[in-house]
Amino acid sequence: MADIQWFCDARFGMFIHWGLYAVPAKGEWYASIGRVPPERYEEYLRTFDPVDYDPRAWARLARQAGMKYAVLTAKHHEGFCLFDSAYTDYKATNTPAGRDLVREYVDAFRAEGLRVGLYYSLVDWHHPDYPAYNDPFHPMRGTDVRREERCDFSRYLDYMHAQVRELCTNYGKLDLLWFDFSYDGHCGEDWRLILDIFAAPRHPAQQPAGGERRLAGKPALRRAHALGGRLRHPRADPAARAPVPPGRDAGLLGGVSDHEQQLRVHGRGPVLQNGAHLHPPAGGMRLKGGQLPAERRAGRPR
Repeated sequence: MADIQWFCDARFGMFIHWGLYAVPAKGEWYASIGRVPPERYEEYLRTFDPVDYDPRAWARLARQAGMKYAVLTAKHHEGFCLFDSAYTDYKATNTPAGRDLVREYVDAFRAEGLRVGLYYSLVDWHHPDYPAYNDPFHPMRGTDVRREERCDFSRYLDYMHAQVRELCTNYGKLDLLWFDFSYDGHCGEDWRLILDIFAAPRHPAQQPAGGERRLAGKPALRRAHALGGRLRHPRADPAARAPVPPGRDAGLLGGVSDHEQQLRVHGRGPVLQNGAHLHPPAGGMRLKGGQLPAERRAGRPR
C-alpha cells in the first residue's frame, strides 16, 4: 500500500499554480478558451521574468501558517516547463528568468521541513506530436493549419515519460506527484503504462510504495486519482463529482477539484469558493495562489 497516511494527516497545504500564463494574467486555460495560436503565445517567453518569485519566503509563511506540504506546477497544459528539462527549449531557463524555478522551490520548502510535491500535466498544447485538430481543448482545435496534422502520439509519450523521469530523478525525494488530466480519447492506458516510469532508476528515496501496479489501466485510474491527480476530467465523467468524504483533500478526488471549485486566493477576493463540499475540520484544505493582474502589480517593489 502506498504511503498516503501522511497526506490524510497533513490536511493543510499550499498549491502554487502558475506558469507562462501568468504573463497575460488570464488563467491557465487562457490559450484554450481564447484559441491563442502558438506563435502569439510564445511571445510571453520574452517577458517571463517572475521578479516576485520567492519560494523561501513562501515556504516560511507556509510553515508559520501550519501547512505541511506544497505542490508546484512543474508543467501545465501549455507545455511550458518551470524546470530545466533536457528534452525541450520551452522552459524557464530560456526566458529572462534564466533559472530552474522548480529547483528553487524544492530546496526552499524542504529547508522549512515541508513535504514537497510536483504537478505535471499529461496534456501538452505546445508539443508538435500532441493531437490538436480533433481535440476538444487544444487551442488549435478545428483549425485549417492542423487539419492535415501527422502526429506521432507515441513520440509524445516518450517525451512525457522522459520528463517525468527527470522530475523523479533530479529533484530528490518527491512526496507527491500530481498528474492532470484525462478525458475521452486520452484515458488510462492511452497514456501508456506509468509502470515504466516507476520502474526506471530514480532518486534512492523515490522508491515505489507497493501499490504502483494499480496505475495500469482502469484500476490504475482510480488509484492515481486517489494519489493526487485528475486522470479523468470531471466533465467527461459526471460520476467523479461525488462529495468529498471527511478526512480527504478536495483536490484528490477529481470531481471537486474543478476550475470553479478550487480553493483560491485572488488578491482581495474571497478565499473560499464553493466550499460546501469540504467537511472541516476533518477535511483537508489546500490554498491555490492566483496571479495578480498586471495593473494591480504596477508600482510594486521589485
